[in-house]
Amino acid sequence: MAGVGVLAACRELRVSVPDELSVIALLDTWFCDHTDPPLTVVDMPMRELGASAFELLLAMIEGKPRQSIVLKRPPPVLIVRSSTSAPQA
Repeated sequence: MAGVGVLAACRELRVSVPDELSVIALLDTWFCDHTDPPLTVVDMPMRELGASAFELLLAMIEGKPRQSIVLKRPPPVLIVRSSTSAPQA
């Protein structure tokens, strides 16, 4: 939702996205492809992160050694849409 707010503020301030400012949001949702311009996002594997955190919590309750959940999850994915462009010279 923050990315949508940034796009709205840019529209109000007459800042051209992506000509003057590139906007990237976190988490891909159905509406990110339907904003104007469509939002570029870094999609996080939220379901997998939640499952890993739950497994870690159970292991801690059972007295098992702590493990990093960072290494167990799929990496974030960049989904490029029209809200970003190459840097201007």
